Amino acid sequence: MLNADRVKEHIIRHLKWDNLLQGSEIKVDFINGIAILSGTVPNLTAHAAAQRDALSIPGVKGVENRLVVKYSHQHPDRTDEEIKKDIQQILCGIDVLKNCQIKVTVQDGIVTLSGLIDSYWKKMRVEELAASAEGVLDVRNEIQVIPVESVPDEIISDEIKQALNRMDVKGLDRVKIKVKDGIVTLSGPVPTWSVAFDIEDTVRLTEGVRGIINRLYVE
Repeated sequence: MLNADRVKEHIIRHLKWDNLLQGSEIKVDFINGIAILSGTVPNLTAHAAAQRDALSIPGVKGVENRLVVKYSHQHPDRTDEEIKKDIQQILCGIDVLKNCQIKVTVQDGIVTLSGLIDSYWKKMRVEELAASAEGVLDVRNEIQVIPVESVPDEIISDEIKQALNRMDVKGLDRVKIKVKDGIVTLSGPVPTWSVAFDIEDTVRLTEGVRGIINRLYVE
């Protein structure tokens, strides 16, 4: 088993390796299995990437993310209208999103997404794209997922279970899956956070899923 100093070193090296984190100034503390990240990152995408990077290191049970988004002084202040136009332009450039009914509003750098979309993975993709726009401080995703064809909860559950079986990862039989009205709740232990990410990504892509409640944890 890796000791705390070794885990901390691995986290620091992994954060330095990630090209998405260029321009970041991140301090790492590691206490009782929890990685504490503080400092600054250049954008909201980097904020999320740093947390996921830290969680992917064996020995990390959780992350306390104290990072603050701080834009470069060389970058001019951006108006809400400029941010809104950038996001709309980004979304229009993605073929699978061109016909989606997405409304974008921005106030003080905080983006609110609303409207209807036919797949959960598309909803999350819209959020990721909005977060990537310069000047965005936070994203509130209020988009509703309305599948083109309704899929019974039992079929959604079976499809997820079969997909997880194909992953052939030891211990996934302990993951509990509950589906109600297309909302999938995941609970139970997993061997690593990387496996937890893979499970959530798998559920995202399952037809009929309208939302995910992730209660997975690493033992």
